[in-house]
Amino acid sequence: MAAVSEVPPGAPLPSPEVVAAVFHEVTVSEAMAVLVVEPIGGQHRVRWCNDRAVQALGYALEDIRSRTLGQLLPSLRGGESRFLLRR
Repeated sequence: MAAVSEVPPGAPLPSPEVVAAVFHEVTVSEAMAVLVVEPIGGQHRVRWCNDRAVQALGYALEDIRSRTLGQLLPSLRGGESRFLLRR
């Protein structure tokens, strides 16, 4: 699984075309599991994931969205999850 690095306030963001192209590629790829995670109510929760991530995690899509990232990936502790959770 991969993550995007933290974007400092005021930093330039990629164009909508670039974002759309990246998301198109990962949504049709069967080789890569992708989770889009954002902080919601003080907890990091999955906002979106592709079918490969659903298969890899072994949960139904509704269950993935109802759990925190720590519940989905309990082996990631402290530094590891902070490394992956860059927005």
